[in-house]
Amino acid sequence: MRWISLLLASAALAAAEPPPLNEARVTLSYPELKALLEAARKEPPPAAPLAFSILSADYQLTLEKDRATGAATFEIQNFSDRAELVPLLGSAARVERVEPKDAVLTVLSGRLKYLLEGKSRVRLVIAFTAATRDTSGRWALDLSIPESALSSLTIRGADASETITVAGLGAPTAENEALRWQLGAAEKITVTREATPKIVRETPLPTKRVEAPTIIRQLNVEMRAVRDGSYLARTGWIIRHDNAVDLTLAMPVDAEILTCRVNGANAAPLEKDASHIVLPIPPPSSQGESQVELTYTARGKAFDPVRGEYSVTLPGAPFLIEKLGWDLEIPKPYETVAIQGNVDFEPSPRPDLVRLKRELGRGDAATVQLFYQKPEKPAKS
Repeated sequence: MRWISLLLASAALAAAEPPPLNEARVTLSYPELKALLEAARKEPPPAAPLAFSILSADYQLTLEKDRATGAATFEIQNFSDRAELVPLLGSAARVERVEPKDAVLTVLSGRLKYLLEGKSRVRLVIAFTAATRDTSGRWALDLSIPESALSSLTIRGADASETITVAGLGAPTAENEALRWQLGAAEKITVTREATPKIVRETPLPTKRVEAPTIIRQLNVEMRAVRDGSYLARTGWIIRHDNAVDLTLAMPVDAEILTCRVNGANAAPLEKDASHIVLPIPPPSSQGESQVELTYTARGKAFDPVRGEYSVTLPGAPFLIEKLGWDLEIPKPYETVAIQGNVDFEPSPRPDLVRLKRELGRGDAATVQLFYQKPEKPAKS
Protein backbone atom coordinates (compact mmCIF):
# COMPACT_ATOMS: atom_id res chain seq x y z
CA MET A 1 0.00 0.00 0.00
CA ARG A 2 2.85 2.39 0.78
CA TRP A 3 4.24 1.95 -2.75
CA ILE A 4 0.81 2.58 -4.33
CA SER A 5 0.40 5.83 -2.34
CA LEU A 6 3.83 7.06 -3.39
CA LEU A 7 3.10 6.32 -7.04
CA LEU A 8 -0.25 8.15 -6.89
CA ALA A 9 1.39 11.17 -5.23
CA SER A 10 4.15 11.28 -7.89
CA ALA A 11 1.58 11.10 -10.66
CA ALA A 12 -0.41 13.95 -9.11
CA LEU A 13 2.69 16.18 -8.88
CA ALA A 14 3.68 15.44 -12.50
CA ALA A 15 0.21 16.35 -13.74
CA ALA A 16 0.17 19.72 -11.93
CA GLU A 17 0.65 22.74 -14.30
CA PRO A 18 2.24 26.12 -13.43
CA PRO A 19 -0.29 28.84 -12.68
CA PRO A 20 -1.28 31.01 -15.71
CA LEU A 21 0.53 34.38 -16.15
CA ASN A 22 -2.23 36.16 -18.09
CA GLU A 23 -3.19 38.16 -15.02
CA ALA A 24 0.38 38.66 -13.77
CA ARG A 25 1.50 42.26 -13.04
CA VAL A 26 4.96 43.84 -12.84
CA THR A 27 5.56 46.97 -10.80
CA LEU A 28 8.36 49.36 -11.93
CA SER A 29 9.47 52.70 -10.58
CA TYR A 30 9.39 55.69 -12.96
CA PRO A 31 13.22 55.92 -13.29
CA GLU A 32 13.34 52.23 -14.21
CA LEU A 33 10.58 52.67 -16.83
CA LYS A 34 12.32 55.77 -18.26
CA ALA A 35 15.62 53.90 -18.56
CA LEU A 36 13.92 51.03 -20.44
CA LEU A 37 12.22 53.43 -22.89
CA GLU A 38 15.44 55.36 -23.58
CA ALA A 39 17.33 52.13 -24.18
CA ALA A 40 14.67 51.01 -26.68
CA ARG A 41 14.81 54.33 -28.57
CA LYS A 42 18.61 54.55 -28.61
CA GLU A 43 20.02 54.21 -32.15
CA PRO A 44 23.15 52.17 -32.79
CA PRO A 45 26.29 54.28 -33.37
CA PRO A 46 26.89 55.10 -37.05
CA ALA A 47 29.40 52.97 -38.90
CA ALA A 48 32.76 54.52 -39.75
CA PRO A 49 32.79 55.88 -43.35
CA LEU A 50 36.22 54.30 -43.88
CA ALA A 51 37.17 50.86 -42.56
CA PHE A 52 40.94 51.47 -42.61
CA SER A 53 43.55 53.72 -44.20
CA ILE A 54 47.25 53.45 -45.00
CA LEU A 55 48.30 56.88 -43.76
CA SER A 56 51.84 56.75 -45.14
CA ALA A 57 54.24 54.36 -46.85
CA ASP A 58 58.02 54.58 -47.26
CA TYR A 59 60.00 52.18 -49.46
CA GLN A 60 63.79 51.81 -49.19
CA LEU A 61 65.46 49.73 -51.95
CA THR A 62 69.10 48.68 -52.32
CA LEU A 63 70.03 47.43 -55.79
CA GLU A 64 72.23 44.35 -56.12
CA LYS A 65 73.36 42.25 -59.07
CA ASP A 66 70.35 39.95 -59.48
CA ARG A 67 67.97 41.18 -56.83
CA ALA A 68 66.87 44.11 -54.72
CA THR A 69 66.64 44.16 -50.94
CA GLY A 70 64.18 46.51 -49.34
CA ALA A 71 62.24 47.66 -46.33
CA ALA A 72 58.68 48.98 -46.44
CA THR A 73 57.38 51.03 -43.52
CA PHE A 74 53.60 51.54 -43.23
CA GLU A 75 51.48 53.67 -40.88
CA ILE A 76 48.03 52.03 -40.80
CA GLN A 77 44.83 53.18 -39.05
CA ASN A 78 41.80 50.93 -38.42
CA PHE A 79 38.58 52.92 -37.91
CA SER A 80 36.22 49.98 -37.39
CA ASP A 81 35.76 47.64 -34.44
CA ARG A 82 36.17 44.52 -36.55
CA ALA A 83 39.39 42.99 -37.83
CA GLU A 84 40.46 44.09 -41.33
CA LEU A 85 42.73 42.47 -43.94
CA VAL A 86 44.95 45.26 -45.28
CA PRO A 87 46.55 44.61 -48.73
CA LEU A 88 50.25 45.46 -48.80
CA LEU A 89 52.98 44.21 -51.18
CA GLY A 90 52.62 42.08 -54.29
CA SER A 91 53.78 38.48 -54.51
CA ALA A 92 57.13 39.54 -56.04
CA ALA A 93 58.31 40.46 -52.52
CA ARG A 94 59.75 37.64 -50.40
CA VAL A 95 59.35 38.53 -46.73
CA GLU A 96 62.56 38.24 -44.68
CA ARG A 97 61.51 39.96 -41.45
CA VAL A 98 58.54 41.82 -39.98
CA GLU A 99 58.16 44.24 -37.05
CA PRO A 100 56.35 43.86 -34.75
CA LYS A 101 57.23 40.18 -34.65
CA ASP A 102 53.68 39.11 -33.70
CA ALA A 103 52.18 40.73 -36.81
CA VAL A 104 49.87 38.34 -38.69
CA LEU A 105 50.64 38.23 -42.44
CA THR A 106 48.99 36.06 -45.07
CA VAL A 107 48.93 35.78 -48.87
CA LEU A 108 45.57 35.98 -50.64
CA SER A 109 45.02 36.33 -54.40
CA GLY A 110 48.72 36.95 -54.98
CA ARG A 111 48.93 39.81 -52.46
CA LEU A 112 50.58 39.99 -49.04
CA LYS A 113 47.95 41.08 -46.49
CA TYR A 114 48.14 42.15 -42.85
CA LEU A 115 45.46 41.33 -40.25
CA LEU A 116 44.64 44.52 -38.33
CA GLU A 117 42.68 43.89 -35.13
CA GLY A 118 39.94 46.36 -34.04
CA LYS A 119 40.34 50.13 -33.70
CA SER A 120 44.08 50.79 -33.63
CA ARG A 121 46.99 52.55 -35.29
CA VAL A 122 50.14 50.57 -36.02
CA ARG A 123 53.57 51.05 -37.56
CA LEU A 124 54.51 48.00 -39.62
CA VAL A 125 57.98 47.35 -41.08
CA ILE A 126 58.51 44.57 -43.64
CA ALA A 127 62.01 43.62 -44.81
CA PHE A 128 61.95 41.77 -48.15
CA THR A 129 63.91 40.74 -51.24
CA ALA A 130 62.77 40.69 -54.85
CA ALA A 131 64.20 39.10 -58.00
CA THR A 132 65.13 41.62 -60.68
CA ARG A 133 65.58 39.74 -63.94
CA ASP A 134 62.81 39.57 -66.53
CA THR A 135 62.46 36.90 -69.23
CA SER A 136 64.90 38.70 -71.56
CA GLY A 137 67.57 38.95 -68.87
CA ARG A 138 67.16 42.70 -68.46
CA TRP A 139 67.39 44.13 -64.91
CA ALA A 140 63.86 45.13 -63.92
CA LEU A 141 61.73 45.28 -60.77
CA ASP A 142 57.93 45.27 -60.84
CA LEU A 143 56.27 45.44 -57.40
CA SER A 144 52.62 46.09 -56.53
CA ILE A 145 52.11 48.46 -53.59
CA PRO A 146 49.05 49.81 -51.73
CA GLU A 147 47.67 53.27 -52.45
CA SER A 148 48.67 55.93 -49.93
CA ALA A 149 48.41 59.72 -50.10
CA LEU A 150 51.90 60.06 -48.60
CA SER A 151 54.36 57.58 -50.09
CA SER A 152 58.01 57.83 -51.09
CA LEU A 153 60.69 55.65 -52.70
CA THR A 154 64.44 55.80 -52.01
CA ILE A 155 66.91 53.76 -54.10
CA ARG A 156 70.57 53.11 -53.26
CA GLY A 157 73.27 50.98 -54.84
CA ALA A 158 73.27 52.38 -58.39
CA ASP A 159 76.61 53.02 -60.09
CA ALA A 160 77.47 56.41 -61.56
CA SER A 161 77.55 54.76 -65.02
CA GLU A 162 73.93 53.55 -64.72
CA THR A 163 70.58 55.17 -65.38
CA ILE A 164 67.74 54.38 -62.95
CA THR A 165 64.19 55.15 -64.02
CA VAL A 166 60.83 54.65 -62.29
CA ALA A 167 57.89 54.33 -64.67
CA GLY A 168 55.46 57.24 -64.57
CA LEU A 169 57.72 59.48 -62.48
CA GLY A 170 60.11 62.28 -63.36
CA ALA A 171 63.69 62.79 -62.32
CA PRO A 172 64.50 62.03 -58.68
CA THR A 173 66.09 64.26 -56.11
CA ALA A 174 69.59 63.19 -55.10
CA GLU A 175 70.66 62.88 -51.47
CA ASN A 176 74.31 61.82 -51.26
CA GLU A 177 74.27 58.42 -53.02
CA ALA A 178 70.49 57.94 -52.76
CA LEU A 179 67.79 58.73 -55.33
CA ARG A 180 64.39 59.77 -53.98
CA TRP A 181 60.93 59.99 -55.56
CA GLN A 182 57.51 61.01 -54.23
CA LEU A 183 55.08 58.30 -55.38
CA GLY A 184 51.75 60.00 -54.71
CA ALA A 185 48.90 57.47 -55.02
CA ALA A 186 50.83 54.98 -57.18
CA GLU A 187 49.71 51.33 -57.18
CA LYS A 188 52.92 49.85 -58.60
CA ILE A 189 56.68 50.46 -58.54
CA THR A 190 58.39 49.64 -61.85
CA VAL A 191 62.17 50.22 -61.74
CA THR A 192 64.60 49.73 -64.64
CA ARG A 193 68.39 49.83 -64.41
CA GLU A 194 70.47 50.29 -67.53
CA ALA A 195 74.02 51.25 -68.37
CA THR A 196 74.21 54.80 -69.63
CA PRO A 197 75.15 54.57 -73.33
CA LYS A 198 78.52 56.00 -74.31
CA ILE A 199 78.81 58.12 -77.41
CA VAL A 200 81.62 56.91 -79.68
CA ARG A 201 82.72 59.48 -82.24
CA GLU A 202 83.96 58.12 -85.56
CA THR A 203 85.21 61.52 -86.69
CA PRO A 204 87.49 63.87 -84.76
CA LEU A 205 85.99 66.79 -82.91
CA PRO A 206 85.99 70.13 -84.70
CA THR A 207 88.70 72.58 -83.74
CA LYS A 208 86.11 75.01 -82.38
CA ARG A 209 83.40 73.61 -80.15
CA VAL A 210 79.94 75.14 -80.23
CA GLU A 211 78.63 75.29 -76.67
CA ALA A 212 75.04 74.30 -76.03
CA PRO A 213 72.96 76.82 -74.09
CA THR A 214 72.38 76.29 -70.39
CA ILE A 215 68.95 74.71 -69.80
CA ILE A 216 67.04 73.87 -66.63
CA ARG A 217 65.83 70.42 -67.65
CA GLN A 218 63.64 69.82 -64.58
CA LEU A 219 62.41 71.91 -61.65
CA ASN A 220 60.53 70.13 -58.85
CA VAL A 221 58.90 72.17 -56.08
CA GLU A 222 57.22 71.01 -52.87
CA MET A 223 55.61 73.92 -51.01
CA ARG A 224 53.55 74.01 -47.80
CA ALA A 225 51.67 77.13 -46.64
CA VAL A 226 50.29 77.83 -43.13
CA ARG A 227 47.46 80.05 -41.92
CA ASP A 228 49.52 83.22 -41.40
CA GLY A 229 50.59 83.11 -45.07
CA SER A 230 54.12 81.84 -44.48
CA TYR A 231 55.31 78.98 -46.66
CA LEU A 232 58.20 76.53 -46.83
CA ALA A 233 59.51 75.65 -50.30
CA ARG A 234 61.82 72.78 -51.24
CA THR A 235 63.11 73.10 -54.80
CA GLY A 236 65.20 70.70 -56.87
CA TRP A 237 66.89 71.88 -60.10
CA ILE A 238 68.47 69.68 -62.77
CA ILE A 239 70.63 71.95 -64.94
CA ARG A 240 72.23 70.91 -68.25
CA HIS A 241 75.35 72.95 -69.05
CA ASP A 242 78.82 72.61 -70.58
CA ASN A 243 81.00 74.84 -68.41
CA ALA A 244 80.88 76.61 -65.07
CA VAL A 245 77.83 78.87 -64.85
CA ASP A 246 76.38 81.42 -62.44
CA LEU A 247 72.73 80.70 -61.67
CA THR A 248 70.98 84.00 -60.86
CA LEU A 249 67.61 83.58 -59.13
CA ALA A 250 64.99 86.26 -58.46
CA MET A 251 63.76 85.55 -54.91
CA PRO A 252 60.91 86.96 -52.79
CA VAL A 253 62.13 90.06 -50.95
CA ASP A 254 61.52 88.50 -47.52
CA ALA A 255 62.87 85.05 -48.46
CA GLU A 256 65.15 83.32 -45.97
CA ILE A 257 67.36 80.55 -47.37
CA LEU A 258 67.54 77.51 -45.10
CA THR A 259 69.68 75.06 -47.09
CA CYS A 260 71.51 75.08 -50.42
CA ARG A 261 73.37 72.15 -52.01
CA VAL A 262 75.09 71.78 -55.38
CA ASN A 263 75.68 68.19 -56.54
CA GLY A 264 75.23 66.97 -52.96
CA ALA A 265 77.69 69.43 -51.37
CA ASN A 266 76.73 72.42 -49.23
CA ALA A 267 76.94 75.75 -51.07
CA ALA A 268 76.63 79.42 -50.08
CA PRO A 269 74.71 81.67 -52.52
CA LEU A 270 75.97 85.21 -53.13
CA GLU A 271 73.57 88.10 -52.55
CA LYS A 272 73.42 90.26 -55.69
CA ASP A 273 70.78 92.67 -54.34
CA ALA A 274 67.67 92.62 -52.12
CA SER A 275 65.78 90.29 -54.46
CA HIS A 276 68.47 88.34 -56.34
CA ILE A 277 70.99 85.68 -55.38
CA VAL A 278 73.80 84.19 -57.45
CA LEU A 279 74.78 80.54 -57.14
CA PRO A 280 78.13 79.60 -58.75
CA ILE A 281 77.94 76.12 -60.31
CA PRO A 282 81.21 74.36 -61.24
CA PRO A 283 81.70 72.50 -64.55
CA PRO A 284 79.41 69.46 -64.79
CA SER A 285 80.37 65.82 -64.49
CA SER A 286 80.57 63.49 -67.47
CA GLN A 287 76.77 63.42 -67.46
CA GLY A 288 76.71 67.11 -68.43
CA GLU A 289 74.24 67.99 -65.65
CA SER A 290 74.30 69.51 -62.19
CA GLN A 291 71.73 69.21 -59.42
CA VAL A 292 70.82 72.08 -57.11
CA GLU A 293 68.67 71.78 -53.98
CA LEU A 294 67.40 75.03 -52.46
CA THR A 295 65.09 75.28 -49.43
CA TYR A 296 63.72 78.62 -48.29
CA THR A 297 60.84 80.29 -46.45
CA ALA A 298 58.86 83.41 -47.30
CA ARG A 299 55.54 85.00 -46.38
CA GLY A 300 52.40 85.64 -48.41
CA LYS A 301 48.97 87.00 -47.56
CA ALA A 302 47.42 85.44 -44.42
CA PHE A 303 44.49 83.06 -44.99
CA ASP A 304 41.03 84.52 -44.28
CA PRO A 305 38.73 82.65 -41.85
CA VAL A 306 36.16 81.67 -44.52
CA ARG A 307 37.38 82.36 -48.08
CA GLY A 308 39.93 84.40 -49.95
CA GLU A 309 42.83 84.32 -52.40
CA TYR A 310 46.48 83.38 -52.03
CA SER A 311 49.28 84.23 -54.45
CA VAL A 312 52.81 82.88 -54.64
CA THR A 313 55.64 83.12 -57.18
CA LEU A 314 58.56 80.74 -57.66
CA PRO A 315 62.17 81.91 -58.02
CA GLY A 316 62.81 83.24 -61.53
CA ALA A 317 65.80 82.11 -63.61
CA PRO A 318 67.21 83.50 -66.88
CA PHE A 319 67.31 80.07 -68.55
CA LEU A 320 64.72 77.95 -70.32
CA ILE A 321 62.88 75.60 -67.91
CA GLU A 322 61.85 72.52 -69.89
CA LYS A 323 59.56 71.02 -67.25
CA LEU A 324 58.14 72.25 -63.93
CA GLY A 325 56.30 70.12 -61.36
CA TRP A 326 54.85 72.07 -58.41
CA ASP A 327 52.91 70.74 -55.41
CA LEU A 328 51.36 73.46 -53.19
CA GLU A 329 49.73 72.34 -49.92
CA ILE A 330 47.37 74.83 -48.24
CA PRO A 331 46.18 74.65 -44.61
CA LYS A 332 43.35 72.28 -43.74
CA PRO A 333 40.35 72.40 -43.93
CA TYR A 334 40.58 74.95 -46.79
CA GLU A 335 39.94 73.69 -50.31
CA THR A 336 40.82 75.26 -53.66
CA VAL A 337 37.90 76.41 -55.85
CA ALA A 338 39.77 78.15 -58.71
CA ILE A 339 43.28 79.09 -59.87
CA GLN A 340 44.87 81.68 -62.16
CA GLY A 341 48.43 82.08 -63.36
CA ASN A 342 50.93 81.01 -66.00
CA VAL A 343 50.87 77.35 -64.91
CA ASP A 344 48.58 74.42 -65.69
CA PHE A 345 46.42 72.60 -63.13
CA GLU A 346 46.59 68.83 -62.63
CA PRO A 347 44.16 66.57 -60.71
CA SER A 348 45.06 66.13 -57.05
CA PRO A 349 44.14 63.33 -54.60
CA ARG A 350 43.34 65.84 -51.80
CA PRO A 351 41.36 69.11 -51.68
CA ASP A 352 44.18 70.86 -49.76
CA LEU A 353 46.88 69.86 -52.30
CA VAL A 354 47.20 71.92 -55.49
CA ARG A 355 49.20 70.15 -58.21
CA LEU A 356 50.61 72.39 -60.96
CA LYS A 357 52.86 71.97 -63.98
CA ARG A 358 54.44 74.01 -66.74
CA GLU A 359 56.46 73.21 -69.85
CA LEU A 360 58.98 75.34 -71.73
CA GLY A 361 58.91 78.32 -69.41
CA ARG A 362 61.30 81.08 -70.39
CA GLY A 363 62.04 84.40 -68.71
CA ASP A 364 58.95 84.93 -66.55
CA ALA A 365 58.77 83.16 -63.18
CA ALA A 366 55.99 80.65 -62.53
CA THR A 367 53.21 82.23 -60.46
CA VAL A 368 49.77 81.14 -59.25
CA GLN A 369 46.81 82.88 -57.66
CA LEU A 370 44.43 80.43 -56.01
CA PHE A 371 40.99 81.07 -54.60
CA TYR A 372 40.07 79.02 -51.55
CA GLN A 373 37.25 78.51 -49.07
CA LYS A 374 36.33 76.44 -46.07
CA PRO A 375 33.86 73.66 -46.95
CA GLU A 376 30.34 74.33 -45.72
CA LYS A 377 29.06 72.04 -43.01
CA PRO A 378 25.88 70.13 -44.01
CA ALA A 379 22.71 71.51 -42.41
CA LYS A 380 21.29 69.46 -39.57
CA SER A 381 18.00 67.80 -40.46
